[in-house]
Amino acid sequence: MLVVDMVLQGFISGEAYIVGEQPEDLAVLDEDVRGNAKCAEDELLTTLTQVVEAALPELFGADGENPVWCDNPGPRPGQQVADASPLEPLFTHRPANAARCAGSSSTAERAGLAL
Repeated sequence: MLVVDMVLQGFISGEAYIVGEQPEDLAVLDEDVRGNAKCAEDELLTTLTQVVEAALPELFGADGENPVWCDNPGPRPGQQVADASPLEPLFTHRPANAARCAGSSSTAERAGLAL
């Protein structure tokens, strides 16, 4: 369901399906709704990344370490031991209204849709 939710958010935001960057190509025209959907999509990608990295430590390395297959295996220089706090999203671009989608519990709420 995580991936389905992420694809839906990409569709709503227009990031995944816009053709020719023309406004009429967007499925949803409201910028606030699209911004909230992009925020939700970014958060879902971060969650998916964390799940995959945790499930495959041999591929990605243990927390705070590079995997044995890379050029610099072992503890990362200057890396502090990670705490239990959530990781930041991979993408730094956030819509101006990104704070609005924080804490929403459903896809529709995060996207600003009333279903």
